[in-house]
Amino acid sequence: MTRMVLIGLTVLVSPALLAQTFDCPTWSIGKWWDIDSSFDVVISGELPAELTFHEVDCRLSVFGIENRTLTHGSHASHQVYILRYSGLLHGEGAIRYDGGPFPFYFQVRIPDTTVTGEIWIDTQTLSLVAWSRDLTGRLESIQGTAWEDIGEIRMNPTIEYDPKWDPYTFPITVGDIWLGGTDVYTFGDYRIALELFSPDVIDQQSYDGVESDQYSAVAAGIEMIDEVETIRIDIQFDSGAESGIWYAPDLTWNKRLESSGMMNDSIFNLTAFRYDTGEFGDTPATPQPTRTPIPPTVTPTARPTTPPTPTPTGTQPTPTATYTLPPWIPKTPTPTPTPPASATATSTPGDEVISIQIGTNQPVFSEGDSFELLTTITNPLESVFAMEYIILEFEGMVWFWPDWTPGIDGQFRIIPGDTQLRDETILEFICPAIESPIDGIRFWAILTEPGTYRVLGEYGSCSVRFE
Repeated sequence: MTRMVLIGLTVLVSPALLAQTFDCPTWSIGKWWDIDSSFDVVISGELPAELTFHEVDCRLSVFGIENRTLTHGSHASHQVYILRYSGLLHGEGAIRYDGGPFPFYFQVRIPDTTVTGEIWIDTQTLSLVAWSRDLTGRLESIQGTAWEDIGEIRMNPTIEYDPKWDPYTFPITVGDIWLGGTDVYTFGDYRIALELFSPDVIDQQSYDGVESDQYSAVAAGIEMIDEVETIRIDIQFDSGAESGIWYAPDLTWNKRLESSGMMNDSIFNLTAFRYDTGEFGDTPATPQPTRTPIPPTVTPTARPTTPPTPTPTGTQPTPTATYTLPPWIPKTPTPTPTPPASATATSTPGDEVISIQIGTNQPVFSEGDSFELLTTITNPLESVFAMEYIILEFEGMVWFWPDWTPGIDGQFRIIPGDTQLRDETILEFICPAIESPIDGIRFWAILTEPGTYRVLGEYGSCSVRFE
């Protein structure tokens, strides 16, 4: 609140700004705006996810003026402009899977898909009454340089404001300061399906949460954005959330809106939102040309069975937290192009079995030598989903790549069929001075079924010496 008052005092000293006052506009049926937006979503369900979505080529238009009643809170009725919109959407983020002995993360993207929605805006004040979105998209995960299709996501969130959220209080004069409050109801359902297993692993839930918040606002000043005059409104919520609105009289709406730090008590949380307005018009608009959504690049055919929660056998390493990583292993290796590895395997892979080999560029290293640890994966089968483990073993102690910690860790891989992934860099550094020769260092490379310790195909190992 103190910050808002100080901003308000700053603009009050300018007589020119005091003259800037804006009245509430009236919208006609068919009025439209083109916007690009982005929003962040946190889902804390059975497949926890943090995702960022981007809406492009999105057109909003005033479809009509109707009386609408809220489904939550006081169930108040409002006369509202019905804004409908559609466009393209893509996204990226991470999804966590906890079905195995330890969690692992899918880094995902959502290729271009369509999004539709509706916004209710109060006709007398331009207050926000409600908005909703509806989208369905494919999920892809990066493997090497290729994206592989792994599932589907669906969302149809709705947010209602009771009382309606009025960020303007028309007429607006630069320097105005006001207080307000609203209950924000977030409800709907979502579905995340990972189609890596048979049957699919699915998180499908409904949610219904509310967050009550008070806020203070100030009409902070006049700003130009893309040669459009706007009045900037700064809003600070008691919860810590913040919003900035750049209202443009020529657009009779916002040129830009930014909100962050939002929260509610449901498993679905919209935490940040932003949009920028481009073209606009007062007559029914010609439909926007849209790009054809990009289809998933690959649909894997190999589908391992749904992983149970296993009990590790005695063949698995049992590290403790008391180990200290050798100083000659850097915590964050820098991947750079490397020469072919001299990989050795524990056995000769068969013609029809997946295998992973591991090796170094030379067997013995001295001060100043370049150490390079590389793997080669050969898969003569169809696409395979696997966990890749690289283990450093020395004097009965083990450390797991990629962070070289004693806790069991690995990397989820989608290994394309009928392919060989050669010379993937795992670790490299310049060998330091060694006080006395070090023998007995062994690296292991293993592929297992996701969520279990069942070894897939042939695994490899190699030994090195430092002197």
